[in-house]
Amino acid sequence: MEQKSNPQDNEFYQKGLQALKKNNYGYAIELLRGVLESYPEFTQCRHYLLKAARENQKSKNVSIIKLVLTKITILLLNLKASYFYLQNKFDPAIKLQEGIVLLNPANISALHRLAAFFYKANNPNNAVVVLEEIIFIDKMNPAALKLLARLYFQNKNYVKAKTTAKILLDISPRDFEAENIIKDISALGTINNGFDKIKPAT
Repeated sequence: MEQKSNPQDNEFYQKGLQALKKNNYGYAIELLRGVLESYPEFTQCRHYLLKAARENQKSKNVSIIKLVLTKITILLLNLKASYFYLQNKFDPAIKLQEGIVLLNPANISALHRLAAFFYKANNPNNAVVVLEEIIFIDKMNPAALKLLARLYFQNKNYVKAKTTAKILLDISPRDFEAENIIKDISALGTINNGFDKIKPAT
């Protein structure tokens, strides 16, 4: 697939979006996965890929035999992904975990593992997009909110960081990290060194 300077202009990405709009989910998934092979940091494409996978799952009536086979496949992929992850081989671990997510795109645990893999691989942007998908499915998921608040803060997206931390405090009123993120953001106007010197408490 030929790369262009702007992935938004990629022919296959645009075709994937059109396929998604036309509810041609299988074709959309195929196209968008191909685009991510060339542009792994293209977070918007990853968002639409996960959306296509969810819609595809909802649109199908799956037989019991198919469900059993899918569970077996996921179990095997999990074992392989865990092996690579423990060996600090994050790229193959992420690829396998993405395959698991596409087989079961509404599974919160699978999405959490994918986000954790991206985070461990020092890929915060992709971790954020996966965590945002978790919040789309489960708006009050404390683990996703906690890591999102931290990553928004680290990425200097202070509006989202503060909003997310406040939501987390509604669920976990004594969350120390969320409290400190809000305090640090509120105090930014009085800090001479600016944003770059501030780190969330751990």
